[in-house]
Amino acid sequence: MAENFDQAYKLEICKRVVENKESVAVTARELGIHENTIYGWVSRYRQNSSKPFVGSGHAKAAASVFLIPGGRFF
Repeated sequence: MAENFDQAYKLEICKRVVENKESVAVTARELGIHENTIYGWVSRYRQNSSKPFVGSGHAKAAASVFLIPGGRFF
């Protein structure tokens, strides 16, 4: 089962790799996270460092789309 990491945690790891020049391999091994996962986060961080993980995680009920009878959205 895949683990879910919050935005703050992802951001902290990206800063370690990008700003502190830490190795992805070493960071991944230290934290027990696959390197490709961190590379993906870093890629998103480099594209938009102010809000790299907008929309990540599970949608909250208020932000979800609901179907009403008849298959229409509201």
